[in-house]
Amino acid sequence: MSVFNAQELEEYLRCVLNSYQRLLGRPLIDCGAGAFRPDLDAADFVLLSHGTEDDPVFNFGNQRALALFGFEFDAFCQLPSRFSAEPINRDARTALLRRVTEHGYIDNYSGVRVARDGRRFEISEAIVWNVEDDEGRYLGQAAVFSRWRELMPALFAYGTLMCDEIMQRVCGQQLQSIPARLTGYQRWQVLAEEYPAIVAAAGQSVNGVLYDGLNAEGWRRLDAFEGDEYQRMSLDVLVEGGLCRADVYVFQQDRLHRLSEQPWDFEAFLREGGRERFEARYRGYAQIDAVMPGDGQ
Repeated sequence: MSVFNAQELEEYLRCVLNSYQRLLGRPLIDCGAGAFRPDLDAADFVLLSHGTEDDPVFNFGNQRALALFGFEFDAFCQLPSRFSAEPINRDARTALLRRVTEHGYIDNYSGVRVARDGRRFEISEAIVWNVEDDEGRYLGQAAVFSRWRELMPALFAYGTLMCDEIMQRVCGQQLQSIPARLTGYQRWQVLAEEYPAIVAAAGQSVNGVLYDGLNAEGWRRLDAFEGDEYQRMSLDVLVEGGLCRADVYVFQQDRLHRLSEQPWDFEAFLREGGRERFEARYRGYAQIDAVMPGDGQ
């Protein structure tokens, strides 16, 4: 629920708009003599702001912001603003807000944000500024932007793709990875193979890595690499700082008879020659290389 009543919100929005004009030397929008909120809700840009709490909470989002992030107004105004970024991007967001506090505003900001349903998008050309009242008291920070693009999901890898070289060979991209963990699943070696699969298992967890930055062709190549034994699912994984949404290849239920009773261990895979045996036996790279954008695979 909003921290403001209707009259207080109008006064706060007046401070948001006045602070913008004072810092940037131009108005954000011409609201005329009427109420501010209807004009801001009808605007073609995203406007949002947070307060002065130690862990700042959103206190306003116009209709375009609510639609993008997937919230109703009251629920949005209970969300700590740090949750608009994934854990892996929160340090960059914190550094941004610190610069705004020191310098009053920044423009041309870009960064990755996440919606309530896990959709990821990159905003660009955003302006972020300090909000102050007429006496110069600090009220929080606001941001406005009208440009964003949807991003591909991150990948949680728990098997052979934990090897950066294999991952690059498969997806055709050189990506950085960070440690991650998936809870509620267990990893087993596939019978007569060097690679593993995971299945749902209460109370269990699987260590792996998170790759971000995959493009559409990379995902097509990964789908071809995993084949019909695996189902691609969107799941929450743990990284340093909290939860992050990622796509994960989970073994199909009708293939469970192919699982061994041997847990699969990445360090043993590297240490005991599993990687070399896998690369010597695997014959699918040519098929993956044939997957081209737009072929429907």
